[in-house]
Amino acid sequence: AAAARLQELRELKIDREVEVRRRAGQLGRLSRRMAELEAARDDALSQLERAREDLTRLLEERAADAHNQPMFLHLKQGQVEANLDTLADGDAGESDAALVELGRIRALNARVVAAGEEKVQTLRETLRFRRRITGLEWDNDRLDLKAEEVADNTKYLQLVFVTKDLQAIIRGGDEDRRAAQIATLEKQIEHSRKLHDLKVEDMKRRLFKGHKQIREKELENSKLDEYVQDLALSVAQRDKILRVRESEQETEDEKEFRLQEVVWRRLVLEEARQQSEDITILRAEVERLRQRTFPSFAKSYASR
Repeated sequence: AAAARLQELRELKIDREVEVRRRAGQLGRLSRRMAELEAARDDALSQLERAREDLTRLLEERAADAHNQPMFLHLKQGQVEANLDTLADGDAGESDAALVELGRIRALNARVVAAGEEKVQTLRETLRFRRRITGLEWDNDRLDLKAEEVADNTKYLQLVFVTKDLQAIIRGGDEDRRAAQIATLEKQIEHSRKLHDLKVEDMKRRLFKGHKQIREKELENSKLDEYVQDLALSVAQRDKILRVRESEQETEDEKEFRLQEVVWRRLVLEEARQQSEDITILRAEVERLRQRTFPSFAKSYASR
């Protein structure tokens, strides 16, 4: 009997657990459904609220349209300070334009200008006052520096070492010494002037000598050029003669003579080249002396 009762209670417990699981599943489904319904309700309430707002705005616009009729205005160019496209669309919520009488605008502008002029006048007075303050500060600084300078000079005079020369200057006995110094300086100036004149004369003589040497060298060079031309002509004639006699056998004397002639011609050309180099060196020396001398007398000597 006890075992049967235990088995019955066990089966009853299993049934109750199955029932509890089934009820829990139903409760979960009902909870999800309730959440869905609440979300749908909130959505419906928000849509209702938006619909009420749209209705209110529509009623307000309808009332505004009943009072705000379109008006055409004839305005001069340059006096319109609003966006005409916004006004033409009739969107009054995005535009804060207003129609104001011209006299009130001019009166307000006059008050603004008067206030600005008053402010500018105040700033000018402040600027002038600051300038006066700056000038006074500068005068004070200048006087302070001058007082410091006077104090330094006084201290220097108090601490100066009095020598015999200084005593003579203070007593007024320094005139003879100054006169002697002035005379010595004048003699030095006169000596320097004479020395300068001598140097100028020496430079003139050296320049004249240099120009003379240049003319002599140029004359000698021209003579050498003529001599070289004559030698070239002689060489050409001798070459012609040799070409005529090229079929004949040359003697030993003729070979020696031709060798000496070539050597002599080479020596003449070397002498001409050396003369040209000497002329170049002399010209450079003359130019250097001319640059060291002031004033320059190169043109006057060149014209002699």
